[in-house]
Amino acid sequence: MLFPYQFLDHGMNKMQEYIQFILEDVWCIAVNGMEYDIDILFSVKPDLRDMIKELDTQEVAGANNFLIPLHRLFERFKLFNLAQKQQFKDWFILNNDIKKLCEDGDQCNPATYEIIKALYPAAEYPGFVSDLETFYKNMYSGDFLKLSSVRERIGLIADHNLKFTELNDRDVCPFCGLSSILNQFTKPREAYDHYFPKGKYPFNSINFYNLVPACPHCNSSYKLAKDPNMKKIDTAKAKNKNPLRVPRKVFYPYANDPNLIIFSLIINTQDWKNLKATDVTLEMGPAAIKPQLETWDDLYGISERYKAECCSKNSGKAWLSEVFERSKKLKLSTKQYVEAIELDTDIDPFVDKRFLRKAFLVGCIDAGLFD
Repeated sequence: MLFPYQFLDHGMNKMQEYIQFILEDVWCIAVNGMEYDIDILFSVKPDLRDMIKELDTQEVAGANNFLIPLHRLFERFKLFNLAQKQQFKDWFILNNDIKKLCEDGDQCNPATYEIIKALYPAAEYPGFVSDLETFYKNMYSGDFLKLSSVRERIGLIADHNLKFTELNDRDVCPFCGLSSILNQFTKPREAYDHYFPKGKYPFNSINFYNLVPACPHCNSSYKLAKDPNMKKIDTAKAKNKNPLRVPRKVFYPYANDPNLIIFSLIINTQDWKNLKATDVTLEMGPAAIKPQLETWDDLYGISERYKAECCSKNSGKAWLSEVFERSKKLKLSTKQYVEAIELDTDIDPFVDKRFLRKAFLVGCIDAGLFD
């Protein structure tokens, strides 16, 4: 990730507080003989209690996918012992500590639906995992978030996006640096990517530390539902063998400090007009963040995309044409003109892909293209 986002304090964060209360102070206190009484169970959270009562009057999918599993899971948790309930509390805390999952991902064991299914098989716990999935996935559905009872308490995601893009006003995707991103001046908004996919990880689907706007190429073409925390390695060509899943580190989207990635490009040809991806070698550093860089490359296809930019008529080849033509008009050597471009990059490396253009042109100098 080229640069981190700043986190926005917004009313929508209240929903995360609600669901933590539901797990810790409703489901995990359930014991045999206890009745599912909304007034008693939610007495210390009157705002949430009133929202639940209002939703109970609405026969729509968003309300039903919240209320039905809410009640069912209360009944199912009655069957669990203290150790099992504590395990769910611990999972909830870890799955929502996005910073820890990113920075110490190679040492963490977060809960996934796959793990919970293995521990709570449907034959023994019928419908349990299905109810969990329905409840948590519904948290980020339009059917739920647009309900008047919900939006009156936490606000609208459109308002969150407006304030988020005002706070984060660089207008370029931080995951690739290649594509612009819709800002506060546009009515449509970029999709919020679940950094840890909501289809794999319970408990954090409405956690805005886990929600990051990304350009369509990063979100829908490259990352998709890839798991930042796990790398799949195909250990055998033989059939019926699952790939090995290896824990790993990943960049934290809301880090306090920039990542300070170093790029260098090696150009292995002087025939720049016929430059191909195989003629370009991309190296990234520093070594201290190599694990994060490898994960970033795997999630967003960074090497492939940056090499493609270098070979593109509208990027790499256009950058070279500009150097040749303008250095002539300005009566500068090509190297002097490249030095001026480097100064622009130092001012703001993420405007017009300057960070990549600089690395590319330096690589061209090293390859002797300007001799």
